Parts: sequence; C-alpha cells; structure tokens
Amino acid sequence: MKKLMPLYHLIATESSAEDTFRAATSWLFAQYPKLSRLCVASVEGDEVYSFFVHDRLAGSDDDIFYQSRLSVSRALAEIAQGDGFECINDLQPLAQHHSQLNKLYQRGHRSSFTFAIKANQQLIGYLFLNSDQLAAFEQSHHLDEYLQIAQLLTQVKIYLYRRITMLRSGLGLTLKMGHARDPETEAHLERMSAYSVLIASHMAQQQLLNNTDVVTVRRYARYHDIGKYQIQDDILFSTERFTPEQRAIMNQHCQYGVDIINHVELGMGVDDLNMLRRLKNIILHHHERFDGKGYPHGLKGKEIPIEARIVTVADVFDALLSDRKYKGAWPFNSACQFLKDNSGTMFDPDCVDALLAQLDEVDAIRERYVDELE
Repeated sequence: MKKLMPLYHLIATESSAEDTFRAATSWLFAQYPKLSRLCVASVEGDEVYSFFVHDRLAGSDDDIFYQSRLSVSRALAEIAQGDGFECINDLQPLAQHHSQLNKLYQRGHRSSFTFAIKANQQLIGYLFLNSDQLAAFEQSHHLDEYLQIAQLLTQVKIYLYRRITMLRSGLGLTLKMGHARDPETEAHLERMSAYSVLIASHMAQQQLLNNTDVVTVRRYARYHDIGKYQIQDDILFSTERFTPEQRAIMNQHCQYGVDIINHVELGMGVDDLNMLRRLKNIILHHHERFDGKGYPHGLKGKEIPIEARIVTVADVFDALLSDRKYKGAWPFNSACQFLKDNSGTMFDPDCVDALLAQLDEVDAIRERYVDELE
C-alpha cells in the first residue's frame, strides 16, 4: 500500500530498534490522528513486559513500565493461539475487571487493537494500539491498514529479538564457562538479577526512571561481573585479604567485561548501539559509589548511569546474604540495615528505598534461587 511506503522506509533506515519505534510512532500518529497510544511488549516464557511505549494522552514518550504473566492474562494467550489479533471497540466494560485497562480508560483511551508477534511460530511479543475514539479499529478498511502496520513493526521486533538472542547466547556461553570454575555464582546471578528488576520496576512506578531503563536492567543485570572470568584463579578465588597489587588486578574486571562485549559486538554483528551502551554501563560502572569513592572512574551521584546504580544495590545486597568461602552469610536484618546505613554514600537512596519496600518479594526470590555449595 502506497500510504505505508514512508513507514517501510523508516523501518529500513533507522539504526536501532528504539529509534525505529520512536520514528515509526511519530509518523503513525501524524498519519492516523485517532491513534492515542502505541506499545510494543516482549514475551519471555510466561512473562509479558513493555519494551517501548508512547502515550499521547499521557504526554510521555516512554510510559510507565508494565509487566504481567500470560498465565494471568488469559486473553493475551488466547489472541496468540487464535487469529493473532483482536479489536476491542469499547474498553469500559473490561476496564472494570483489569487494572491496566482501567488505567488506560481513565487516561482517555477508548478502544484497542492487539497483535501477537511471532518468530518461527514462537510468541515473542505483542503490539498494542489504542485510540481515544470508540470502535476505531474494527472497520474493515481501517483494520486492513492496521494489520499491515502491525506486520511492518513485527519485522523490527523480530530483528531485535534475533539480535538480543545472539548477544545473550554469546554472553551466556561465557557465563557457563565461569560457572564451571565457580558454580556458586549461578544462583547469585539469578537472585541479583531478580532484585535488580524489583528495584527498577518499583522506581518506574514512582516515575523515577523510564520503560527503557527497566528493560535494560531486566535483560543485562546478570552480566555485570562477566569480566571476572578473565581474572586468574589464585586472585579470583582467594580467601585472603587482597594485597594492593591483587586488588588492582581484581578491579580490572570491569574493563575486561567491556572488552568482552566489544569482541562480541565485532564477532556477532550486534549493531544496536543503544543496547550495547547500556549493557556496557552496567558492566563498567557497577562498582562506582554514590559518594564518588568507587571505581573505575570515581563517578558521583547521578553521573553514574541509573542501570549501574540499581545493579550495585542488588549485587551488594545478595553478596551480604550469601555464604562464601571467605565469609558467612549475614543475617537478613543486618543486610537491610547495611543498605540503610550506606544509603547516600555507597548507594543511590532511591534504589535502596525501592528494594526495602519489597521485602516479601525479596524473600520469595531467595527461596526460589538457592546456592548449591559443596
């Protein structure tokens, strides 16, 4: 369709998925004034979470992070298993029974179009379109256009999915090699990654960070220490206090991790610069301190990327609660108190508050991922 040719060219020329969705959204909202919201969500296992959101009625280019489960959102699962799309002419009846739809309705959205995104028959995400008018999507001539739009945007999501899968495969292999040397860290990575998501999601609900920040933490927190496996065993697994020389070597693991990402970037053709920049931020800066006394660059306060500030709190908290060859696990209350005592010096106070506000969820994560020590 000639009308959609500019959208096709935008998708073909933008350099990153985020930039592509942002440019496509600007064009779509100009061409289709009835559109009021566009959301691209990712699916991983049972979990559904927003990747990109633009809500015209909220006045936000990156709306609050949303996550759910397919096992809970049965309607989404049914769309994927059925025709692959669904139009809702009036959100009001459903809004009474669904918190997310109620939020959208209260904001002024009145109808919706949902499209399941699949790669090789595997469900990898959803496209959600909303309008501030009733029955904006169901008319046959409009529906055909929106289905074509969905197909075009699906290609961007599939491209992103394949790039991320490729990147994670390469990094996952490195982690597996590390686990062969240090098996106790596998559960640590699961826990600290889950804590990082807790912190980021809570901060997003408080509008302290945006949707992209949460997605970054969700995808990449577990790779924060990937450079450690370049450190020689006698230092990495030492139970003694480091000498100044050993500490200097150990501190290089942040830069070693960035070097690994650079090699992956060159070797695997991963070319989404925004994605790689945020991943490198986590790896390079997760030992910075809020007061500027950390390493490697002595960054202070909000000079430290938010994704790194979040991972710092999650990483230290789990390390305190874990048994190691050189120390015993701290009592839970003592670890929490440590975060409070060092809020504003070692840690970003907002990150500390976000974690400590969710201790029930923290307990559930600790029960789910238990260290297997010899």
